[in-house]
Amino acid sequence: MFGTLNPDPTHPSSYPSTSSFLTSLLNPSLPPSSDRTLTEAGSSWSVLDSSPLPPSRRSHTLTSSPDSNSLIISFGFHSSSPNAFSLLDDVWEWSTETGEYEKIATGGGIETGGHLSCVYNDHLYVIGGLRFQNRQWSSPSQTSLHILSLTSPSLGWTSIPFPSIPSRGELVGGCLNDKMYFHGGLRINGNDVMGMNDLWEIDLNTYVEKKLKDGPGERFSHAGAVCEERFCVSGGRAFKPSGSWYMLSEVSCYYFGEEVWRDETPENRYERVYHSLDFFEDEMYQFGGYRSVVNGNQVVAMVDNDLLKFKGGEWLRYNREDTDVPVRFQHDTEIWKGALVVYGGRFETTEDCRVVNEIGLGGLGDEAWMRAEGDAGEEFDLGSGVHLIVAAMIITGLMLLAVFGAIRRRALDAGEPAIGMFGRSNNAGMEQNQIDEIGITEYRKEPSGAAVLDESAPEEAETCSICLSDFTEGENIRKLPCGHIFHPECVDVWLKRNCSCPACRQSIRTMQRAGEVRERLERERRENGGTGVQSQGSGGGESPGRGLLGAAGPPFGDREDEGLEMSAITSNENENEERV
Repeated sequence: MFGTLNPDPTHPSSYPSTSSFLTSLLNPSLPPSSDRTLTEAGSSWSVLDSSPLPPSRRSHTLTSSPDSNSLIISFGFHSSSPNAFSLLDDVWEWSTETGEYEKIATGGGIETGGHLSCVYNDHLYVIGGLRFQNRQWSSPSQTSLHILSLTSPSLGWTSIPFPSIPSRGELVGGCLNDKMYFHGGLRINGNDVMGMNDLWEIDLNTYVEKKLKDGPGERFSHAGAVCEERFCVSGGRAFKPSGSWYMLSEVSCYYFGEEVWRDETPENRYERVYHSLDFFEDEMYQFGGYRSVVNGNQVVAMVDNDLLKFKGGEWLRYNREDTDVPVRFQHDTEIWKGALVVYGGRFETTEDCRVVNEIGLGGLGDEAWMRAEGDAGEEFDLGSGVHLIVAAMIITGLMLLAVFGAIRRRALDAGEPAIGMFGRSNNAGMEQNQIDEIGITEYRKEPSGAAVLDESAPEEAETCSICLSDFTEGENIRKLPCGHIFHPECVDVWLKRNCSCPACRQSIRTMQRAGEVRERLERERRENGGTGVQSQGSGGGESPGRGLLGAAGPPFGDREDEGLEMSAITSNENENEERV
């Protein structure tokens, strides 16, 4: 079952309201069912929650052992308020017999999201992840395998360092017998950001690591799963040479016996990031996630709750519409007793996806599946059955920082000044003293129903489109000449590399010179008694016009058809005349 979120069209570059969009689902207690069979697991989606619930979360992990009657939820990020999110350091056990949650441990200093975990021999193993502190993302200083005894969690964590394995977050993988496998991810070290492409194996008995063959290309924000004969990855993102990123639809598998990667991308391919992938009876199942589509001057994130099965070299879609499972991304899934269990994730906030949902895969016959159409390269369609989040900054703070870091790294490597998010910048960034000239003001929310004096100016946003945090009353903001506002600590990083607004891409220098010209022309108009303006370099006389560079405001003349139209403002910093 789908719904559509329709943001205010006057906010094309702002994130929708962080109030909960989806209505709460019923949370019945799970009846005792420790010996459930595949068919008893149900052939349609169901809700498996009871109260009280642990904090909602995303970028966490959900894992279990094959013979266990519980699932383990670890770490992740929680949307603690509309304008902030926090790292979680807790580990919870969800009983499949009673449907109840129990907090069994804290991280002992481990606060992470985008990590990997699995259960082996009654121990929880956690590796990798990202941290967010002081508005900055980072990888751990080194890769360590953190181990917690599930039979005696009060004993705390044991950590084993692996200095030969580069640290990272957004890695994917899982455990097969006594081995842990993981691939790819995102490494962040200050401003140095890079996608990873390596495949590793760790023996959980001897704690010896082994580097397997690199994959077909760097990949992060992807999904991965392991079965007896192969390790497969699907979707994700990778960096372009320019520093911007692009979405992937490829399916690639590493075969353990042959020690080779094979491209198994079907014709009906899907672009997805932050989705999930699992194996059940040697078949892959993919759930949820989102993809970005450019629609005019907007970036639209299409979030889904589709269940796909990879069989016979193509994607099949679960074709029933009787699902109440919320659309989501940054969730996790686990195969438990023949059922696909979905927990956590986010739509607008993590509160949208609190409940546990499951569907019994063994009870789904061929009639439950139909060939999927795929969506890679699909044209944007407002009528398609997905949730729509219209936002130029739906890309999270992690994405933006990843892009900015890659921009800086590649630019410095090339010995060049700056690379823009959508290609090389035509002008270098600004010095801090130039940025300071823009000034800092305090945020003041406009009262409801206030008169709009300049209808073409951007409506003042309530959210910083870089860090995704809501502005608070009296908070310092930097308002660019175009009218877009940001936190100074967020936009200053951008302006040092790009002399343009990150929202509308207008040149800061051009807008500043335009403002100076506008002030001069208005001053000359007043000195001439409001009868016109003598233009420079054009032989004098009055010039009809419609305003400056499309900016709104009263015409420079006394009548609606009078004023001054600027044909251009040169981009040369040393030019003495503006063409009017």
